[in-house]
Amino acid sequence: MHNGSGQANRFSSLAACALAAVVFCSCASADVAIVKQGKPLAKIVLGHKATGVEKHAAVELQKYIKQISGAALEIAGEDAAGAKGTFVLIGTPESSKLVSRLSDGLDIKSVKYDGFVIKEVAHGGASYLVLASPEARGCLYAVYDLLESALGVGFFWAGDRVPQAADVSITAAAQKVSSPYFEYREYLQGCAVQYSWVTYWDFRQWKKEIDWAAKHKFNILWYPSAGMLIEKRVYKRLGVDLGATTDGDRREADFIRQIINYARALGMKVVGPGFTGSVKAELKKVYPDAKYIEIQWLDLPPRLNLYPTDPLFKQLGQYLIEEYTREYGTDHLYDVGAYDETSPGKTRQEKQAIKVHFAKAVCEYIRTADPEGIWHMSGWTFQDPQ
Repeated sequence: MHNGSGQANRFSSLAACALAAVVFCSCASADVAIVKQGKPLAKIVLGHKATGVEKHAAVELQKYIKQISGAALEIAGEDAAGAKGTFVLIGTPESSKLVSRLSDGLDIKSVKYDGFVIKEVAHGGASYLVLASPEARGCLYAVYDLLESALGVGFFWAGDRVPQAADVSITAAAQKVSSPYFEYREYLQGCAVQYSWVTYWDFRQWKKEIDWAAKHKFNILWYPSAGMLIEKRVYKRLGVDLGATTDGDRREADFIRQIINYARALGMKVVGPGFTGSVKAELKKVYPDAKYIEIQWLDLPPRLNLYPTDPLFKQLGQYLIEEYTREYGTDHLYDVGAYDETSPGKTRQEKQAIKVHFAKAVCEYIRTADPEGIWHMSGWTFQDPQ
């Protein structure tokens, strides 16, 4: 099993293909009966400090068990776990006293990143099917893995496939310790968003898509959109008027916020926008002496860009991150493409110099606006071997 290194380039969209590597327990676990003839035999229990992601995991397990068998498993706090009975325990060592107490028998210390443990443990006179992880989102992944690998639920892009059964049991063979190869698994990227029907999705469609991504254990959502509300605020700080804020701007910001907040509610980090140098013509009217370059892509009209050594470049980048964070919060990831599919400059030396200046300016404005910030750059940028 290979675990990824700690370098920032793990955020590349290439990691989106990574699937979890599974290592099965050699321990002698027992089968756990959850439902018998449509009647619940177990309760789902959560820790006293259960996070929103862990609560969502419990609700998802309850929902699918009911769809499979018709049985509605009760969700309760871990104080409801008695001396006898069967309990499905969901949590981390930090959120659950029981998980912490049982952790030595769970192999949880061997789990990396947001991997998970699915294991039956006897404690006192009770039987616990433990779905535990070092991180809250790992508990959600444990639920989805259990449903898929043990109970035959299929999570497809077109919809779920849920088998029907009056009895639900988790066999010993389905119990495992699992860690992902890569710490970060990113979903979506620029081409998927900009060149497809995704542009026209409503929130219901986005919610379905984010759920699908969580079911497949993606933990980063590429959604670097700020909206006109933020753009107008950024330019206003520089004394450039792009017009009054409209109801449309506010609706767009609310839509963006819904998407970001829902992804975070499932434990995902969201890639935010960074400044690439592209500017509105209104900026040049107010700052005619700034240094500009025109960049052309294919046969489209040239786009006005700030030269990366101009002080306005770093200022705009800083203001963009600050205003984005003020409106939506931040996960400290900022997508900045370095002249994708273009190479401004006349000579080879000038082209290289522009890219070097660009890299320095981006690093500096991210560091100024967010000391924890990471420059997220798609692997597409590296298509140019030079």
